[in-house]
Amino acid sequence: MLTNRPPARPLRERPELTRTALVTDGDTVRISFAGELDIASAPMFVHAIGEVLDDEPHRRIRVDFTEVQFLDSAGISALLKCWQRAEDRGRELVVVDPRPGVRRILEITGVFRLLCPTDDAATAPAQDVT
Repeated sequence: MLTNRPPARPLRERPELTRTALVTDGDTVRISFAGELDIASAPMFVHAIGEVLDDEPHRRIRVDFTEVQFLDSAGISALLKCWQRAEDRGRELVVVDPRPGVRRILEITGVFRLLCPTDDAATAPAQDVT
């Protein structure tokens, strides 16, 4: 049966995850993201971090989550996959500046202790190379 009802609208537009900056300072590279790290964006995140691991000679990789608004289990899995790849290559990968909601997810899952530094040097800004 056909009706004259208008088509359903999406409940909300999902912000995608985007890489917003890549800055370097000595042996540290800081890669910033904005949006949501979830099942839809996890492959792009892993790819972006993989490019840094493959192309950048830096020993320390800081993943800036200042503008990441949401993180689900697929995002946690992507983070851990990237951390393991970095470890396998003798690199250090940490998450810096997560928002309170994202930080809470990292804490509940136990990932915060593994991926989030507590020293001030890890959160110092790097020089922009763009």
